[in-house]
Amino acid sequence: MKSSDSKSKTQAIAAKVAVVLLLLVGVVVAITSPAEAEDAEVAGWVLDSDGTVTPFGGAPSHGSSSGTGQAVSLVANDAGSGYWVLWSNGGLTAHGTAKLFGDGVGNNDASGFALNRPAISLSVLPAENGYIILAADGGVFTFGAAEFYGSVPQVSPAAAVSTTAVAIQLETNGYRIIHDDGGVFAFNVPFGGSIPGVLGDVPLAQPIVDSVSGPNGTYAMVAADGGVFAFGLDFAGSLGGTGRTDIVGAAEDGIGGYALVTENGTVHWWR
Repeated sequence: MKSSDSKSKTQAIAAKVAVVLLLLVGVVVAITSPAEAEDAEVAGWVLDSDGTVTPFGGAPSHGSSSGTGQAVSLVANDAGSGYWVLWSNGGLTAHGTAKLFGDGVGNNDASGFALNRPAISLSVLPAENGYIILAADGGVFTFGAAEFYGSVPQVSPAAAVSTTAVAIQLETNGYRIIHDDGGVFAFNVPFGGSIPGVLGDVPLAQPIVDSVSGPNGTYAMVAADGGVFAFGLDFAGSLGGTGRTDIVGAAEDGIGGYALVTENGTVHWWR
């Protein structure tokens, strides 16, 4: 568990910038990276909390979004020809060639749903024929071909209230939900460990804000100070110990590395 000060800092960061970092290989370098990664070519998009989508590194623009509340998540399709934007009330907009299968406010003939806590993250199936909306309490809402395997409020009502979900990692027949204290809830997928399981009662310097996944059920969690906690995933570097508190998102790059993004949109990348 972390202190109430850390929790309020996480909420303040989320209010300032709604995080998104999506990386495509093969365009133009537009990143802050270690020397060994300078020759790589990366592009993507950064989402602001008002729904503004800003491409970087030559990534194409498919427009910005509008909705009620805050824009909280952006996911691009594999081709980079479209993306989805999620809003805190569960509303969803699809841009470019991205397809809408419904959302929490009744778009595309969906019935909608009631949220106990705001929506915070969107995950799209590899086949792009469905997706999952994740709420801050670890609640899971499936659309299209996505399947429901369970949720945090079902298995740990205490965690659903006292901690906040920050990411969901999809695998072939299940998913893994990451909370801001480093807790990990695995549903029909391997459990590789958690931060409370390693640190015990020792609190994090800053809360977990995002995660990245790797092959064979490996993953890493990223804290607001840029600390990276790897569970099976190869550790390539971090910003931990530098005194910063402005890391708001992370993503794997598809070529064996990962990147962290700050609240002003700067990308730090390791490979």
